[in-house]
Amino acid sequence: MRLLNPKEQQTIINWLNQGEILILPTDTIYGLSGRVDAKLKVKINRLKQADQEKQLIILVNSLAMAESLVKTTPDSLSLLTSSEPTTVIYLSKTTPEQTLALRLVKRPDIQAIIDQTGPLYSTSVNVHHHPFLQTKKSLEEFDPSLRVFYVGELNGQPSRIYNSLTRKYER
Repeated sequence: MRLLNPKEQQTIINWLNQGEILILPTDTIYGLSGRVDAKLKVKINRLKQADQEKQLIILVNSLAMAESLVKTTPDSLSLLTSSEPTTVIYLSKTTPEQTLALRLVKRPDIQAIIDQTGPLYSTSVNVHHHPFLQTKKSLEEFDPSLRVFYVGELNGQPSRIYNSLTRKYER
């Protein structure tokens, strides 16, 4: 697996900071990614043909960033740092009745991008309830208006999801 080079990273940072949605590699599969913003959430869900209120995974690059967004516990923080990619559902710090699903990114290139953009939404590239896309051709055909940053085949397994409120795995 290839990492995004510094020039690609800077291009991605610029487009994300301009409010673009991009197809980016993650630790597991390719994601529809954009800055955390209510308008982008709606746009991403529209691209997926999903319910507009569907929650999206938020990628963070540090435990400090996670702790700035959600109410954590030592146990749930250890799940974020697990060697197996794990998304953890928490209560939001700013809106107590809202939950947020966070994943700590392990890819150094995506970590560097998040350093410059802040947390990112990321959800599988697919129409809701259909298989996620992996090949360069299928990613490019998903929505030809989106920029695709293909780095080769990824491991192909979505992250597991742990709900820190119910203390159960949801996937």
